Amino acid sequence: MRLSAVVKLLVILEVAKLNFCEEIMFGSPEETYWSSLDMYLWTFNVEPDQSIFDDNFEISGDKSESVKGLYFKPNNNIKFLPVKLNEKFPNLVVYAANNCSLSSLKYEHFTNLSKLQILSFGTNQISSIEQDAFKDLTYLKFLFLNHNEIANIDDHTFDTVTNLRLLTLYNNQLSALSENIFINLSQLRNISISDNNIQSMNDNHFKNNRKLEWIWMHNNEFSILSSTMFDKMKNLKFVDLKENLCINDYYFAARFLEMKEKIKSSC
Repeated sequence: MRLSAVVKLLVILEVAKLNFCEEIMFGSPEETYWSSLDMYLWTFNVEPDQSIFDDNFEISGDKSESVKGLYFKPNNNIKFLPVKLNEKFPNLVVYAANNCSLSSLKYEHFTNLSKLQILSFGTNQISSIEQDAFKDLTYLKFLFLNHNEIANIDDHTFDTVTNLRLLTLYNNQLSALSENIFINLSQLRNISISDNNIQSMNDNHFKNNRKLEWIWMHNNEFSILSSTMFDKMKNLKFVDLKENLCINDYYFAARFLEMKEKIKSSC
């Protein structure tokens, strides 16, 4: 089943019952497995003493290799990702633990999971991401880190996820972004850094992200923005700059010239 050119992410992921707090658009998805996502989604409702976190947890090899999606239902008792699951489910494409109590993401959490394409850890307490946490996830396309407590992200955290199409960092505690943090994300189509405390961005932040189509930057503290930072994005459809210090509006393509003039005069 072929998806339409532009669809709402909430609709696409409804079958997986993932929870997101705002509608994020993305266009021209190449993935064709969405329609059967429900057929291979594996869900766990984990209690503190449930054996899935124990060394004795077992599942037959035949069944484990057929599991393509792993979703933890919302549960405040889930404070870490069980590493032993990596060996049992080596063919995971989807891995989600939203509305839990995760505090960090580490390299060991994703070893042996090189086929992952979707990671969703929204609404947790994540404050720490190891620099090489996503090192082996070269097929990753969708990464949801919204509604956490992330204040700093290392320059090289996203270096190897070069196929990433969508990145959500909204509703965290970011006050600054390195100029090189997105430099290897040349396939990125959609990004949300809204609801943070970011004060400035320049031409270098998105210089290699020329395929961007949808950008959310609202409710930050922007007082310095470059009026030319979006110029090389030929596919850009929408930029949300509402609720910032120097600008308070959102813009579709027809108003991009107006947006540029506003940034130039006010930021």
